[in-house]
Amino acid sequence: MANAIKLINDGDIQFVDTTVKNHLAANKGRRGARADALEPGSGYFFARELEYIYAETLKADIPEPNFSKLFDIDSSPREGQKSYTQRLYEPTGKADIISNMADDLPRVNVVKREETRDIHYMGDSYGYSVQDIMAAQFAGDPLDATLGEAAREAIERGHNDLCFFGSPEHKIWGVLRHPYIPRYLFSEQIGAGATDVDAIIDQINAMINAPNRITKTVAVVDQLALPPAEFDYIHQTRITDTLGTIAEFILKAHPGLTMHKCWELDADLNDGVALAIAYRKSPTNAKYVAPTVFRQLPVERRNLEFVTNCIGVSGGFYSPKPLHICVGELVRPA
Repeated sequence: MANAIKLINDGDIQFVDTTVKNHLAANKGRRGARADALEPGSGYFFARELEYIYAETLKADIPEPNFSKLFDIDSSPREGQKSYTQRLYEPTGKADIISNMADDLPRVNVVKREETRDIHYMGDSYGYSVQDIMAAQFAGDPLDATLGEAAREAIERGHNDLCFFGSPEHKIWGVLRHPYIPRYLFSEQIGAGATDVDAIIDQINAMINAPNRITKTVAVVDQLALPPAEFDYIHQTRITDTLGTIAEFILKAHPGLTMHKCWELDADLNDGVALAIAYRKSPTNAKYVAPTVFRQLPVERRNLEFVTNCIGVSGGFYSPKPLHICVGELVRPA
């Protein structure tokens, strides 16, 4: 199964499974038990009885979105919180050789600022009409579980957009719009129109080394994300037969580096400017705040339909150390 399951709270699956078992046990051998599911308030159990819709939605093999591939997820804020505090800090000072063991130790400090960020809810829903339920019962077929999967996928896409792009309207920061993350401006195109392969390598190396240079060797980059076109180019373009591709050369120069193809970095989604990201993957460096990634609420009966509301809770992208990240602005032909 794909890694997407890690986005779902195991407690949610256990709750659903237990609820289903209890309901089936209570109705075992009871004549007309399925028809009773159309009574007010019991549509939730009907959905469980027919192929465990909720559980299938949670366990669905949905492709993992990039926000959870590239960044750690911080679920430490409690459900119900309206805000949380972001602490951004950088250490200052350095150790030195001492000549007097008593009183000449250099002083270090931490430059810190705090900002309170709001936590926001997003939601969608899916439902089954009484006709859908009775038709499924008549035919002996399960209800369509893909409706729940679509609802989950839509909310995960919402998290993905907030992680990368944020929401100025709701004052949510995304990694690509973060006000404190430095920018590196490329001067050489990474593509078929490039005039010098060595210049491409030099610029990618400079971007990877930028956090290290800014923080005086404290930050070491181990992740590089590029738009699809640039990612494909450096992996398919050879320097020479002996040195291999541009990507192979860069990976040898930076042991431990992982490269990602990331469609969110394409120019069409970023005001016409293709972007790249270089950073160290660590929850102390870069993370996405999500007290709840996805949750299905108990079903509601609305006239002749049973509706399941779904929610996700987001606090946006959070970097305690924004100088340890670099966003590159790539050059593309006009």
